[in-house]
Amino acid sequence: MPGQRKRKKRAEAAARRQAAKLRDGEWEAVFTTYEHDELRAFLHRLVTEGGVTDPDMIRIDMPCGRLVHRTSYTVSVFRPADPGPSRTLAP
Repeated sequence: MPGQRKRKKRAEAAARRQAAKLRDGEWEAVFTTYEHDELRAFLHRLVTEGGVTDPDMIRIDMPCGRLVHRTSYTVSVFRPADPGPSRTLAP
């Protein structure tokens, strides 16, 4: 198929950039709900109030409960690792 190699290379490069960006830090769960409308409202508030400026820093987990449990939505935000105090040697 024409262009397939180019699309594949582009997707691989994007995945490498994303992995490098999310290397140091952790995902923090900030919101959980069973209602899709509440999820959409929370995401809208999160972005408009400036809580997150980069959409790549938001993760939505949606475990499917099937008939036994209801489907739930968990919103997590990536928090970069704190570099801590820098250590410099005194002369």
